[in-house]
Amino acid sequence: MKSNLFKGSLIYVSGSILTSLVPFILLPILTRYLSQEDYGQLAIFQTLISFVSAFAGLSVIGSVSRKYFEIKDEEEKLANYNGGAIVILLISSLIITLIFFLFQNEIRPLIGIDVDYIYMSILISSCSFLIQLRLTQWQIRENPFSYFLFVALQGLANLIITIIAVVIMEEGLDGRVYTQAIISIILSIWSLHSLKVNGLLAFSKISIETLSEKISFGVPFIPTVVGGLLLTMIDRYVISQKFGLSEAGIYMVAAQLSSVFAIVFHAINKAYSPWLFKTLTLDNYSDKVKIVRLTYCYFALLLVVAVLMFHLSPLIVNLIVGQNYSESAFLLPWLVIGQIFVGMYLMVTNYIFYVKSTSILSIVTLTSGGVNVFLLIVLLERFSLSGAAYAFCISMFFRFILVWLAAHSSYPMPWLKFYKRREYETN
Repeated sequence: MKSNLFKGSLIYVSGSILTSLVPFILLPILTRYLSQEDYGQLAIFQTLISFVSAFAGLSVIGSVSRKYFEIKDEEEKLANYNGGAIVILLISSLIITLIFFLFQNEIRPLIGIDVDYIYMSILISSCSFLIQLRLTQWQIRENPFSYFLFVALQGLANLIITIIAVVIMEEGLDGRVYTQAIISIILSIWSLHSLKVNGLLAFSKISIETLSEKISFGVPFIPTVVGGLLLTMIDRYVISQKFGLSEAGIYMVAAQLSSVFAIVFHAINKAYSPWLFKTLTLDNYSDKVKIVRLTYCYFALLLVVAVLMFHLSPLIVNLIVGQNYSESAFLLPWLVIGQIFVGMYLMVTNYIFYVKSTSILSIVTLTSGGVNVFLLIVLLERFSLSGAAYAFCISMFFRFILVWLAAHSSYPMPWLKFYKRREYETN
């Protein structure tokens, strides 16, 4: 049983890493075949997809997962519940499309990319919702191999078709954008077909009550998503508006290089958190001392990596993306430090999840996102492009400290008394 659980978790983690690595693998190709301005447009396009995804479907996927464990023996209800999620997706996507259509003349100058790309972002976001619904059904039904095969196919298709479109056919930015759209459409149609064939999708008994239940579950997550976007994506948009798409492209390259650390940190946390939760259930002071010591050693290691990045960044940038983006080398160390604070944040946020006090995370994320926007405005004026990297670094540190304090308040650990050995009493 434990062996199967471990294998399943390993497969899900591998799938997540594989999906996250595709943009990084494409990075040295795209930077050599796209101009800085085109790469800046791609950065804004990806930012827009993330923004639209927060509203297309209203984040109701989580309610689908929860409902399965409540009524998993009632397949017909579950199928209609999944159908209700798609109804919400259709309605929300139509509303978003209508808003863009009515105000496209005002929105287009604000975003700075072609109108076709704006509509493409809505299409890709909606398709991604359907794909995620299919993946979620495999995950909650403990079918990791189908999950992994699907994400592997998605990543491989993304990689191969992008190379064909951009390198061989020389379609440039259009090649990358339309590749994403085509793959999303095909896989979303297949996802719907797969759900229907497996009896996991129906529309015969969808009530206003179940739609309302999903919306009430999903909508509260939107502020967290928006806060996350303010922390991790808004800088591309602000840079493009202030300095132009070329500068946004330079910044995006550095941001994508630094994102490798985020991939590693999330993978480490997925392996670490189950062990942590299991250990915390024992409520043993000696074990908690070991956890704190281990955490501090991990923090120290990350700080060493941060120092090394100041020396290695020029070599990394020239080796991976070429000299056309050499300016990214000055940004990379600070963005990596920001990602290192993400790694530290993940180590302490686990305690909040352990006691199920997650509402505080929405407040912290939104607050940190607001701090990031403020710092962007102030520091870009003073330090130009480097100011965005400083803002990201400071904001991530701010979020880490706030969550650490919240975690200690929710579940006290011997952070300042880890050198003592005595029976630990929790509040």
